[in-house]
Amino acid sequence: MKVLIRVDASQKIGLGHLIRCRSLARALRTLGGDVCFCGRIPEAIVHDVLTREFRFLELANECSDCIDPNNGQWLSVSEIEDIKQMFLALQSVHPWRPDWVVIDHYGLSAEWHREIRDLLPGVQLAVVDDLANRPHEPDLLIDHNLFAGDLYARYSTLLPMDQQVRFCLGPQFALIDPFHSVFNQSLSPRDQFQRLLISLGGAGDSLLLEQILLVLEQLLTEGFKVKLQLVQGAFATESSCIQRLCDRLEVMRFHGLSSLAPLMATADVSIGAGGTSTWERLCLGLPCVTYALAPNQEAYSEFLSHQGLIEYLGSSEAFDSDVLKETLLRLHRNSSYLRDQSSVGMKLVDGHGSVRVARLMTEGL
Repeated sequence: MKVLIRVDASQKIGLGHLIRCRSLARALRTLGGDVCFCGRIPEAIVHDVLTREFRFLELANECSDCIDPNNGQWLSVSEIEDIKQMFLALQSVHPWRPDWVVIDHYGLSAEWHREIRDLLPGVQLAVVDDLANRPHEPDLLIDHNLFAGDLYARYSTLLPMDQQVRFCLGPQFALIDPFHSVFNQSLSPRDQFQRLLISLGGAGDSLLLEQILLVLEQLLTEGFKVKLQLVQGAFATESSCIQRLCDRLEVMRFHGLSSLAPLMATADVSIGAGGTSTWERLCLGLPCVTYALAPNQEAYSEFLSHQGLIEYLGSSEAFDSDVLKETLLRLHRNSSYLRDQSSVGMKLVDGHGSVRVARLMTEGL
């Protein structure tokens, strides 16, 4: 089975789409799949990490300044131009031809799907989405997030009436790396708060991080005793203020790790961003204080918080130092609450989601 994955990653878009697609690609490869990525990844460090594992067809990145996720602009060219570029890139690896095309991109819709079907007759399409804000014409639709209400109903008006679509909806299909399942089966639920892991995603948020560190400095001054670890994503930047705070707080720092799983496995609590890492933390039973760094992270973070699975403190713009301080103190003195949240998270996400999707794709041929 040959699979082409269309995905982008950048400081503006973030790493989440690429990370979850890489997890699916690894699962497909274990089942004998031949996987090739295609997209725009301008940052060399991320490009190089991906190409160590998979073939990558690079598309022209002519107008990166055109991308503005806050205004719903996720693509630097039109959908038609994008498909033309991708088809041209495919010619460079002729006669390799995909049986499946996986699309994980908020800027691509049914228009793109129809064009690729015309260019590659008989190809099957798998769409990874969670916005449910544009038409799709896939054979397989994957949305591993949790929302209030009927998960199927979110897409009912966005799919063709005359085409059969299979669904992979909910956390049992979470596209996280399959090796998380090993941690899921071996770790015990957390019942103490001695080590705090901070990770704000691939692009990070320097202002939010600075505000978090200032709260921690105040807490530690008042006798709050925890060891601090900080992971900075591949696209994250640090101010001199953050560097000074890390030095004063004796923060153990990591940058651009290929996986957070080992650190998550040894941490007791995390402060993190919404996104793919949400499901990794749940799988490993790591209680988390979460901030949304993008609008698409807000709805499911609110739902998970209402279910008692995470401590969601709102968007990064709405940061409140008193709320964070009170939340951390509450978690520190309530071991039974930590244990319950950790245990429920591990039951919700078992780490086998990528394998489940990969098997469905294999059976669909």
